[in-house]
Amino acid sequence: MISSTNEAKENMESEPLHRHVTFQKLPNSKYNVEGISDKEGVDIMRRPWLHPLPEPTTLTLERISLPDGNPDFAGVIRNVLSKEECQHLIKCSEKVGYEQATVTTFENQQVTMTNYRKSSRCIIDSDNIAGVIWERISNHIPQPSQISSLQLSAPPRNGGRNRHRRNIDASLQRKTPAESSHWRPYEINHRMRFLRYDEGEYFNRHGDGCYVDDSDESKRRQSWVTFQVYLNDGFEGGGTTFVARGENESKDVTVVPETGMVLLFSHPIEHQGDLVASGRKYAIRSDIMFERDGF
Repeated sequence: MISSTNEAKENMESEPLHRHVTFQKLPNSKYNVEGISDKEGVDIMRRPWLHPLPEPTTLTLERISLPDGNPDFAGVIRNVLSKEECQHLIKCSEKVGYEQATVTTFENQQVTMTNYRKSSRCIIDSDNIAGVIWERISNHIPQPSQISSLQLSAPPRNGGRNRHRRNIDASLQRKTPAESSHWRPYEINHRMRFLRYDEGEYFNRHGDGCYVDDSDESKRRQSWVTFQVYLNDGFEGGGTTFVARGENESKDVTVVPETGMVLLFSHPIEHQGDLVASGRKYAIRSDIMFERDGF
């Protein structure tokens, strides 16, 4: 369900702390825990966890009309994961364990700021999860021509925080449609950030950073689109709100979570994780990766 009214935003500040922050993809990550076992010694990440819906469902992408006439891309795909699949993924994440979610500052430092972001996070690198979901949604990923931020990419506001971007921002400014069409989506980033919000928790307004993969020198690979899948519903509040400019909250657009629904949107779009009024919310956040030949 998508509504144009905002959820409760108690204890939230109005200005985003970070935008366009880049994280380097590490090949030998400490988060590569697909071999974790449950109490019976069974590998819970590699054993079969697929439980598709009993009735085949045709997946469709529903575009979202963003506030202020923003032409950039946002949309949802419902029923990508079944309730049973979501429950299994929640169990896996709880086996690994959650910790306090942090915020990335302008200097690329990870800090705890519970007045800005109050929730828990569990990071799992999983080719399994990324691959299964990619097979289901790959035909619905937006093409570069639909992503306004890809065709007109602004340089970072603070030059110090993206020093390791290898001049990516400068080379992406004012791309023509022909140039942007050279990009192609090819996978979901394997780094799964499981998110858990308890009552009273939230993530204030922000834009997402891109994720760069330098593992193949013959290609340029980075993310352009945020991927999020909701693992449960039934809690109060906890929507994802695309924020209108100024103080006119009536123009905000809120996506109400549904179990197994995927939300996709261009990284720079300002959004927030609304306060959970009651219950517990689970979701996975990752990225849609794009590539092009050469630099």
